[in-house]
Amino acid sequence: MDLALTDACPALYIARFPPRASWRGRLLFWTFPMFAIIKTGGRQYRVAKGDQIIVEKLEGDSKGKVAFSDVLMIGDGEKVTVGAPLVSGAKVSGEIVETRKGEKTLVFKKKRRNTYRRKRGHRQVESVVKITAVSA
Repeated sequence: MDLALTDACPALYIARFPPRASWRGRLLFWTFPMFAIIKTGGRQYRVAKGDQIIVEKLEGDSKGKVAFSDVLMIGDGEKVTVGAPLVSGAKVSGEIVETRKGEKTLVFKKKRRNTYRRKRGHRQVESVVKITAVSA
């Protein structure tokens, strides 16, 4: 299924992925980078080549390669391909930059008038992935 990007929200698309201008003859052409929407760790991410995303912990060490095969949508210029539910043959490749702990989330429990207070923190382990290639 192909959709035009003008049907969605073009201002939001241009703000997230700025176009590159190129001159061909006397006409100015705007080229949009290829992007994909992938699913990993129960969440969906919109990625393009060169992006860094923070996902839940992935198996593998630093500088390791990772491939995302759950691609929900591919956009290339003004052509958008939406999968049902996945785009067949599409793949997004990346490289694990680091695995680290995220920001601390505080859990505070209190019961009024009982001097009952419990404070506990939690830090989720996450991986930073740099997208190296988007292929349809």
